Amino acid sequence: MPRRKTMIFIGKGFLCFHEVFIKGVKKPRFVHSFSSCHGAIVQQLKKSISQYKPTALRYNIFMKIIICGSISAAKEILNVKERLLEIGYEVEIPEGVKRPKLQSTDATPVSEKAETKIKYDLIRGYYKKIKDHDAVLIVNPEKKGIKGYVGGNTLIEMAFAHVLNKKLFCLYPPSANLSYSSEIFALQPIILNGNLDKIRL
Repeated sequence: MPRRKTMIFIGKGFLCFHEVFIKGVKKPRFVHSFSSCHGAIVQQLKKSISQYKPTALRYNIFMKIIICGSISAAKEILNVKERLLEIGYEVEIPEGVKRPKLQSTDATPVSEKAETKIKYDLIRGYYKKIKDHDAVLIVNPEKKGIKGYVGGNTLIEMAFAHVLNKKLFCLYPPSANLSYSSEIFALQPIILNGNLDKIRL
């Protein structure tokens, strides 16, 4: 079984554990939910769960996270997605990262970029997805020599998260040298300083 699928399966195992635990049952019995699975998989599940700390069980397992960021950060967005899946989160990423034909470059005319967003209804579409997630994670590596770069489209999505009262995280400290930096800081994102283990619901 591929590593990613195994970890997603384990994440579902944690969900079963949580549902039993919050009802006051002293001994977790989540493994019984997988009695029809191959014995080796169940043993792997037991072993993996035993390695998690209580804080991970309490905070990290049940969250649906949607990632926002510039298309130029596609590689890092995909890397972050894989790391979050391994922890056990459910993860959504921008359409432009999933569908290369939607990607643009700095050389792409502004009118063409706008037409793509309109044609595929990308702004409204991602707003609907943000509504269905528990938290928004901004992946904002350096761009154009600006550390913690946040683009205009990402700023819109941060505002969506703020208005919808979603948890808002930035992977890196946002730049203070953008014309809209004050608006970014007014949204009060939680800064992770590159450490995904700091994510808390």
